[in-house]
Amino acid sequence: MMKATFAIAAIVMSGFVLHYHIRMNRVRNSQSVLFDVMVVSNAVTAVTDLVQIFLKAYLGSADYRLFYIGSFLYFCTHTLIVPFLFVYVYSNVRTWREMGKSLRCVIVAPLVLAMLMVFLNPFTDWIFYYLGDGTYVRGAFLWTLYACSAIYLLGIAYVIIRFRKNFIHKRIRTIVIGVTVCLIAAVLQGVYKDSSLETMAIAFTGLYFFLMIQNPRDQIDAEYPVLSRQAFGDTVRYWLVGKKRFDIVALNVPDLRKIEVRRAEDNKQEMEEIFSFLRDCAPEAELFHLSEGMFAFIIARPPQGYVDKMISRIMKRFQEPWQGFKGEEILPVKALRLRVPDEIPDESVFNGVLNKFATVGVAGTVMGVGDFELHDIERNSKISAALVSAIDKNRLEMRYTPIWSLKKKRIVGVEVAVRFYDDEIGYVYDDEIFKYAERSGHVLRLSEMVFEGACSFYDKNLLAYRNIDMLSIRIYPSMRLQFGMMDKLMETVKAHGIEAGTITLLLSEYTMSVVNDNFKAEMKKLADSGVNFCLEEYGSGYTDISSVYDLPISMIKINKGVLRAAVRNEKARVTMESTLELAHELSMKTAVSGVEDERYYNLIPDMPCDYATGNYFFEQLDEEGFRRLLEDREEAAHK
Repeated sequence: MMKATFAIAAIVMSGFVLHYHIRMNRVRNSQSVLFDVMVVSNAVTAVTDLVQIFLKAYLGSADYRLFYIGSFLYFCTHTLIVPFLFVYVYSNVRTWREMGKSLRCVIVAPLVLAMLMVFLNPFTDWIFYYLGDGTYVRGAFLWTLYACSAIYLLGIAYVIIRFRKNFIHKRIRTIVIGVTVCLIAAVLQGVYKDSSLETMAIAFTGLYFFLMIQNPRDQIDAEYPVLSRQAFGDTVRYWLVGKKRFDIVALNVPDLRKIEVRRAEDNKQEMEEIFSFLRDCAPEAELFHLSEGMFAFIIARPPQGYVDKMISRIMKRFQEPWQGFKGEEILPVKALRLRVPDEIPDESVFNGVLNKFATVGVAGTVMGVGDFELHDIERNSKISAALVSAIDKNRLEMRYTPIWSLKKKRIVGVEVAVRFYDDEIGYVYDDEIFKYAERSGHVLRLSEMVFEGACSFYDKNLLAYRNIDMLSIRIYPSMRLQFGMMDKLMETVKAHGIEAGTITLLLSEYTMSVVNDNFKAEMKKLADSGVNFCLEEYGSGYTDISSVYDLPISMIKINKGVLRAAVRNEKARVTMESTLELAHELSMKTAVSGVEDERYYNLIPDMPCDYATGNYFFEQLDEEGFRRLLEDREEAAHK
């Protein structure tokens, strides 16, 4: 009776998962397909178990051949589950179609051997057999199936450890818990042979996976009732790998960001009207929210003229006003149409075109692939790939720029940067690195590495005892979206025994322009602990000085372009001097970057400027070069 209960529980859980996953899932990717196959396989296994139980109950030992067929089907489906689980986990790294033939052969070999043993069982009795009275007997080579499962489970452990950076923590935790439950059930079933514990445990794991990492609700955007950027990437990747034909229509509505940022309740009606229109204008297409003001449709194998009519309708509607809380608003839009894979053969080029579209183009226009320099986009893709490789192999080079105090006439701090070298594209420097890291989703991991490298450098070289009391490190826009990220970075600072007041976090004007309430709260908490914040690249155009009024900014750093203009233009010089004076009146320190030669240096001594960086003072150095510089200056000071 207990065995029937376990089998029924497995069928009910599998049926629930399949019903909701197939019904609600709107994004096709390799993981969804593999997940469905695993759940179906286990459901069939549970059904064969249950059928056998009822046959034994009603037929007794009348005809053991029926039991044999049931056991044969049980092993056919049950043997597939763990190999498919391995491929499911490995698909976080690369999909089956993206794997090389040799790797596929290695992955498939244990499964082929196990299935061969099962299919030969009617002639060999290697796995199981029945006695004449209907008694089930385990075969001498049943252990080969357990060995096959063990190989794939070890493979899962290897993938999670080797490629752990490709997984989010929630996914790793879910997979580990699910596999552990199945292992415990397998051991117990080895002890209690007449049970369906293993089948029920696998069904429970499927339910757990469904709730934690395969839930279709996770495909929905966090703010709007449409599919998310993650779901968009999964769909594009799955269809590109499968070489399926589809069209993409991307929309960029820059002014919509103003509405999204306001986040007032009064905007709800306007946003609902916009999303309702977008969904209704293309009911056969899937609508995705990519970022602030950016949307995309994916249309599978559209009929002739369908996409042109859809774009025409969208462009016409956006020429008309939308009803907002400030009255009627015109929201200019630009569109991009891509035919995949005819025009865009791979994912990297596709992402490059989409990212470029976000920054170029004129409102009211419809762009195509011919409006982009694919050569430059391909180079950008190479940089992105090289960056990922540099991060994975830890080939990043830390660079250090001495900060010169104009009052104390000595080095008082160090500004941290990073670069890497690639054989094909040469050196890639700080600005480009973080730009591509932001786009590829690696900026958080990169920031952790930079923080660890900078703090280790400061600690190892005893800079606190050498009067270097400022360690400047950049933070980037996407870090504001990661809850607890700043706390995690500050834990690195504390682990190296560095005082919070030593740290100066550099924020660009663009980062300041997209600061949200959560990040403001984190900034205040860090400032209260002693951390300094510097608004760098001031004058690049995103903000004015009023943007610091409600933020704990303790320093302003003038953009080198402003300094260059001040050398050539008297009005620019007066503006720069006034800005520095105003910053001092607001009790902020001031700094200037890009002091390359004597022309620039001669401009700043008479201005209210505290710190400066540039080749006039010192070039950017590696760790050894910075250490030698300090030693040389210390030796000269003692003479």
